[in-house]
Amino acid sequence: MSLIKKKILITGASGMLGKRIIELFSIDQKYEVYGVSRKNKNNDSPDIIMVNIDLMDMEAVEDGLNQIKPEMIIHCAANVNLEDCQKNQNAAYKLHVESTQKLAAYNPGSTKFIYISTDSVFDGRKGNYTEEDKVNPLNYYAESKYLGEKTAISSNSNTLVIRTNIYGFGSSEGHSLVEWAIEQLSSNQSIKGFEDVLFNPVYVGQLAAIIKKLLEEGNITGVLNIGSDQFISKYQFLKKVAKTFDFSDELISSASSDSMSMLIDRPKNTTLNVSKLFTLTGEVLAFEKGLLEMKQNMMDHLYSIR
Repeated sequence: MSLIKKKILITGASGMLGKRIIELFSIDQKYEVYGVSRKNKNNDSPDIIMVNIDLMDMEAVEDGLNQIKPEMIIHCAANVNLEDCQKNQNAAYKLHVESTQKLAAYNPGSTKFIYISTDSVFDGRKGNYTEEDKVNPLNYYAESKYLGEKTAISSNSNTLVIRTNIYGFGSSEGHSLVEWAIEQLSSNQSIKGFEDVLFNPVYVGQLAAIIKKLLEEGNITGVLNIGSDQFISKYQFLKKVAKTFDFSDELISSASSDSMSMLIDRPKNTTLNVSKLFTLTGEVLAFEKGLLEMKQNMMDHLYSIR
């Protein structure tokens, strides 16, 4: 008797988080995994079906949903380029709000929908934000992501909104913060990190694992913060990355974000309170463990492409 697999659709398949989620679900024989990407990509794994759907084309999204008929959707796709979102607000709205509505509204009575949001929905004036704290987006990227949260929840009662801040490697938009730091440090180039910008980021591998657990172990809906157990500055984060990869942290100096001329307002302290996550799952996402997991994953990736 053959196993009837659950169909899961993951957008943003070429991004850091999307890739890790797809890898995790594809090794579980309970799932038939569909990855949505803007780019046509060859796929060597028979356990993953890559589909090219333009999330800016609502008819294409609807057609894709009707063909695949997913039972679970994880919406990771986003434009994280703040400058581009500010300049092209209509496009940001289409991707973060309209595509979210279309995806969330597919068979809402039974389809589980997860929307990956951001800690940037907060203004960063106090930090340690709970899920109940008032949002106050400072730029259009954050505003459109918050509008996406609202439309997801109103379109599907089975929605879980995840507020988070991720790090990792293999970004579809070019170098991630970690990859940029490693490239600079390996070339003996000095870099600066903001001492006054605080967050509690989570490695994409850790986030992928907790998302799978949340999908499988209960019908958790609403808003949920997912972050690591450490509140740190961008400066401290870069120093920890350097230490993890055996670079000298003397190349890293502290700076203030106030010293930079920024055209777009950005929050300074978006640290997330993760008490609810622990209450629901018993999980504590250790920051140091995430760094080591990332290092091992990067080494495995380099070995696999040689």
